[in-house]
Amino acid sequence: MSQKISTLPGKQMPFIAGKKAQPYAKVEDEEAKEKFLQDQRDLRARTHYDYDGCIELLGGFSKLQWYAAVCLILAFMSGGQILYGLTFLVEIYPEYQCKVEHKDYSSVNWESCTRKYICDSGLPKDLWRIDYDHPETYKNWIDPDKLDLTCTNEHFVGFIGAFYFIGFSISSALIPRAADQYGRKTPFIISMVS
Repeated sequence: MSQKISTLPGKQMPFIAGKKAQPYAKVEDEEAKEKFLQDQRDLRARTHYDYDGCIELLGGFSKLQWYAAVCLILAFMSGGQILYGLTFLVEIYPEYQCKVEHKDYSSVNWESCTRKYICDSGLPKDLWRIDYDHPETYKNWIDPDKLDLTCTNEHFVGFIGAFYFIGFSISSALIPRAADQYGRKTPFIISMVS
């Protein structure tokens, strides 16, 4: 009994395990068709790739991939420190203490006071301080030695945190185009430095 197999034009099997692609076949005999389908199932069962198998199939992990991995890790680490630290650096107000003079006892004490009281009273910096012994106080950019944001409008302080995202949006529109024109290395280095 002869089997008649004809190929369908333009149909190719996908690349599997480094073997040359074979054309799909139109099988007219049921027994040959079942054998063909069983062979295809066996081939699929033998060609299961995990991540390491795919990397090995593509040629392994070379110096270029190590270099790119290190650069991307450093890029995400530098941006991540600012991104995840924005709340602690800008938006959390510390606990304050104001200098209170007791005339009866002729003594000076530091007592807890609010940011609103300091700003509304216009207290000079020598009459108030940040209570760094308080467990909810962070040494952040609000500090008078840093950006001195104690009496700054809260919306403006929040806007400082938004500058990161505004810069991210603008650069994501410009950097890919520059990378297409000048290569990937120069725009990447410029964006890492800035």
